[in-house]
Amino acid sequence: MSRRGGRDCLLAVLSDGHATMAEGVARVEAAARAAMAALPPQPAEGGRRPAG
Repeated sequence: MSRRGGRDCLLAVLSDGHATMAEGVARVEAAARAAMAALPPQPAEGGRRPAG
């Protein structure tokens, strides 16, 4: 769980087919960091993110 814009965010990342578990963990962690960084820093007025 992580907080973004004063809200709790739960993110699931699934992965398969990596040569080693360490490689898979590293890629999943990188994907999760990138996904969280792509979210806006705070929700739009009214508590919802803008569409589109």
